[in-house]
Amino acid sequence: MDSNLNQKTNWYTLRVANAKENKIKEHITMVEGYDKYVSQVLVPQEKVVKMKDNKKIVMTKNLLPGYMLVEFKTDSPNPDVVKEIEMVKYVSGFLKSGDKKLLPLRKSELNSIIGNIEGSQETVNLLIVGESIIVTDGPFKGFNGFIDKIDHTKNSVDVIVKVFDRNTPLSLNLEQIEKRTQPIDQVL
Repeated sequence: MDSNLNQKTNWYTLRVANAKENKIKEHITMVEGYDKYVSQVLVPQEKVVKMKDNKKIVMTKNLLPGYMLVEFKTDSPNPDVVKEIEMVKYVSGFLKSGDKKLLPLRKSELNSIIGNIEGSQETVNLLIVGESIIVTDGPFKGFNGFIDKIDHTKNSVDVIVKVFDRNTPLSLNLEQIEKRTQPIDQVL
């Protein structure tokens, strides 16, 4: 086995055709030398819950349309494997610096992407638009309302609460609300 394989790994960003990410991922795994030099290929996705005919439908959505992440087993990826991957149909190429060297993802960037993936799977399954909530923190603590809009990128929700018999819109963090079991019409 090559002694370089025991060094640290790096993640690199690969530009690809939009909506072809999963098909490209399959093709990359067939590239000669893939097993020896590539740890994994990641298509960052999040789960999104939509309502259709009063039923919850869970769908997957690409977090970075037109991009994939490739983890190489070595600090400096094998140039032949990089060329082979870049020759796969619908691949535009890796993100590179001005001197044509591959640009590795910074740990903070990678953690942010991975955090978005993991965070979306936790919160999306818990909340949907129209659900009844109670505000648990801030100046409106204890107020009942319902979810008007969910923004997973900012981990926030827009909710409607009743203040002095008027519907009042609020923007809150996901941590400031809890789901209620009562139907909306009983809350407002």
